[in-house]
Amino acid sequence: MLAVAVVALVTVGITGTYLGATCQSRGTVLLETLPALAPPIGNPSFAKIESLVVDGRPYPPSASRAISVDPHGSLEIRGYAADPSARIPVVAVFAVVDGGARTYRATYGADGARRAPAGDFNESRATGYHVVVPAADLSPGAHTIALRAVPRKLDGYYGVGVPVHLMSR
Repeated sequence: MLAVAVVALVTVGITGTYLGATCQSRGTVLLETLPALAPPIGNPSFAKIESLVVDGRPYPPSASRAISVDPHGSLEIRGYAADPSARIPVVAVFAVVDGGARTYRATYGADGARRAPAGDFNESRATGYHVVVPAADLSPGAHTIALRAVPRKLDGYYGVGVPVHLMSR
């Protein structure tokens, strides 16, 4: 998993280039420059954290207290995310550490078991994500990991689930 400090690029149409998805109309944008988008009212099922594993141990996806992580361990998050306005898969999902100190791009669309509810979205089988944040990349102390789903219009990002709070030893 490639970690990039401060800057995460999103390009248009998914090509797997430098932390980017590729889009022919808008070129490259910085993830940090995208505004937060409010989810549509009455449609809470567009994105979810389904599993949270720290150092090989499962935790509730909405853990309210900081989870201790071993410096040689990792945080693994799985779930699904779809564009709630277009009802299609998003361009990319990112795990953002401490507001942008480090950014990790999730593997997206390959996990058929994790998907948005079929009745809610077109192409629902292509909405699963999986991201790993290595604890070795985190300095000792408290950290917040927030997930961001970027829609195809590249006009902002949707928050996915609640932020995960870690305490790195």
